[in-house]
Amino acid sequence: MLSYSFYHLDPSYILVLSTAFIEATALLFLIIADSVSFIEKDPYLQLPNFVILATMASTLHNQLLFLLGRFFGNHLFKTFPKIEKKSIKINNIFQKYDILLILSMRYLYGLRIAAPTVLGMSQISWSRFLMYDLIGGLIWSSSLILTGYFFGMSLKQVLTCPNHYSLALISIIILFTLFIFLKKRYKNKE
Repeated sequence: MLSYSFYHLDPSYILVLSTAFIEATALLFLIIADSVSFIEKDPYLQLPNFVILATMASTLHNQLLFLLGRFFGNHLFKTFPKIEKKSIKINNIFQKYDILLILSMRYLYGLRIAAPTVLGMSQISWSRFLMYDLIGGLIWSSSLILTGYFFGMSLKQVLTCPNHYSLALISIIILFTLFIFLKKRYKNKE
């Protein structure tokens, strides 16, 4: 029975698991938006499954980084001096906001990998970090998956029965994306 279900497992599950593990926010959002047809078959089952998988994977990722910081933190500072600069910033945020940092660290671009590692080097207990990391993972996964699902549903509706408003909206999104891409590319050349 297990082998049968494994062979009929939708690739969306594997994609969600792997992208949530590396906390690729935009990619996870797009995978869910692309999986709308699969989710529509049974949204009351599929959406919670995706949330649980993404929560577990991103929490495992943060726990590994926390333990890396806990056991090899000093060696990391010697090997990667940039981490030391980020650690000062993260410690200042942690001193000021404590639990809020753990709950929101998945949303902090540029600190997502460093934050759990630096917190592993702090005095916070592993059990306390795990508890708040699970809650933060649930918030992150739920928000991304539900937003991706509703975006995918809207996009599917726009593409299946386009009108002049929906075509204008798609054009604006494409132009905005192109503008951001060109702006970043131009900025990197400077």
